[in-house]
Amino acid sequence: MPFYDYKCRKCDNIFEEMVPIATSDDAIRCPRCGALDSERQISAPSISKGKNGAAPMSPASCAHSKRYS
Repeated sequence: MPFYDYKCRKCDNIFEEMVPIATSDDAIRCPRCGALDSERQISAPSISKGKNGAAPMSPASCAHSKRYS
């Protein structure tokens, strides 16, 4: 399930919620005031790195990369 950032229209609280993709457009309750008037916010994606700081699927770690070297 992905995490989404939300902003409550009633109290301006910004919070994060893990929401199933199938229900991502449903009303989300604000944890501060309890209102069901929240809107999803656009946020930066989370990117993780693999061992040694390389991207998890970098060409150097690809099994097929040795064919082309």
